[in-house]
Amino acid sequence: MKRKLILSLMCGFLIISFATGCTKGKEEIENVNNENSIESNNNEQPTTNIENWGVQENIVARKNSITTTAWIKFPTLSGIVRGTGKIAYQKDKTLVILDAERETGSPQLLEDNIENVFPSYFEQTKVIIDAYRQMNYDNFDFQVNQKEKIKINDYEMVKFTGKHTYTFKDVNTFEVENVELNFVAYATKLKSNGAVVYWIVIDESEEQSLTSTIEEYSKNMAYSLHE
Repeated sequence: MKRKLILSLMCGFLIISFATGCTKGKEEIENVNNENSIESNNNEQPTTNIENWGVQENIVARKNSITTTAWIKFPTLSGIVRGTGKIAYQKDKTLVILDAERETGSPQLLEDNIENVFPSYFEQTKVIIDAYRQMNYDNFDFQVNQKEKIKINDYEMVKFTGKHTYTFKDVNTFEVENVELNFVAYATKLKSNGAVVYWIVIDESEEQSLTSTIEEYSKNMAYSLHE
């Protein structure tokens, strides 16, 4: 009788130990999967081969009396609009705005945080877009709907998505049209002098059908940035 009781207790102990071990193993697997998921989210890959993509253009930024020339690729560069900052004509219905800190005349970044590129650089960006739009266009604005911290090639970046808005006045009818376009923007600081650099890719199509295109372009530009 005692022997049967001892055997029963031993069997029960083995079953409990096995169940506990399985549960612990499952928890460990789930933790590993979660860690991999977080790591992959922080290491997004470019949507195409950056070496064979785009056209390289320089960025000159100045901060703390240090001038740095960095390089970035435009998607399909077909011309640079001269003036404050750089605006790149594209071969499709997209528009790229590139700007960098210039020390003289550049706005102070709020709390020295790249999450505050907008609204810190709102006015400077409006000056750039105004030089491009020229006559019959007015009331330029960039409304951020979402921002996300990411890390690309050891650069801490913030991705912004939102709407670029302005008004257009028809010279013949004098009617005013309110225009709303989607944009994706990235902001970061250069490693050598800590100067702010940001770029905005705008969907200029009437039907706003290039959402995935501006996502791709802006991300590939982020991966192409180097000093």
